[in-house]
Amino acid sequence: HELGHVIVAQAQGLKVRAITLMMLGGVSQMEKMPEKPKAEFQVAIIGPLVSLVLAGLLFLVRAETSSANLAFFCYWVGQTNLLLGIFNLIPAFPTDGGRVLRSILSARLGRLRGTQAAVKVSTVFAWIFGLIGLLQFNFLLILIAVFLYAAAKSELFVLVGQILLRGVKAKEVMVAVPVVSEDCTLAEAVRQMTDSRNLLLPVQSSAGPALISAELIETIPREIWGTTLVRNIQLFAAHQIGANDSLQDAWMNAMRSTVSALPVVEDQQIVGLIRRSDIMEMIQLKQLTTKPKTPARMWSFRAHHAPSR
Repeated sequence: HELGHVIVAQAQGLKVRAITLMMLGGVSQMEKMPEKPKAEFQVAIIGPLVSLVLAGLLFLVRAETSSANLAFFCYWVGQTNLLLGIFNLIPAFPTDGGRVLRSILSARLGRLRGTQAAVKVSTVFAWIFGLIGLLQFNFLLILIAVFLYAAAKSELFVLVGQILLRGVKAKEVMVAVPVVSEDCTLAEAVRQMTDSRNLLLPVQSSAGPALISAELIETIPREIWGTTLVRNIQLFAAHQIGANDSLQDAWMNAMRSTVSALPVVEDQQIVGLIRRSDIMEMIQLKQLTTKPKTPARMWSFRAHHAPSR
């Protein structure tokens, strides 16, 4: 199922970082989701089709085999693929069916209005699953309902965020902070944090941009802070962004980052950080200064966050 997504995505020129398997399915982690309706349709629909074809082939083998063990295997794996294929055809985010629906609606209405319509459909399905789950005391259905509802809202959140951040460069949002050397001690790093009033600082490492946080330092006994080097506990940044790069496509990397920030790089040197709170504040400011008739008013951002300092 997920390999089907990966193969078609790569054929569309999209980069896939990894495949993550979870209790309710899997996720192909693409660096960027397809924006053209046709490409999104092809990437989304192939997953359920692969599952349904596999189910059909397995049921065919079960009908023809004389081996009880093989028949047992084909039955259960076939049933799993059949259910997976059917479930992923439900037109609700984040299933493949939700993305298929959005691609069809986007072709007619445009990406924003198509996403809004698909989110409304997803919300209806979430309520249906939730009500059935409550009536039947089915915890799994309630869990699926919450999952669908949250995923639908998240999908619109991501899209409107991209719209509001269009044309915004990283250097407009970044915070200039001291850059720590990987060869300095944790005690020196703490002094720099105290002086700059920042609990998270970038590290200029020979192996690439890294980060050091107060939380990481606190995992080390205080009595050896004076002898332990930053290089021993630094956390390498999974993503980075150029100072002149647009935030439109990169902001979700900052939102997903385990340390809530992205290093900003210029001429191969770290020049600052972009934190989640900075991005959310920029989105709110853009929303305030956007005319009511534009897409910005179609979603309300409520960024209740504590300062990252």
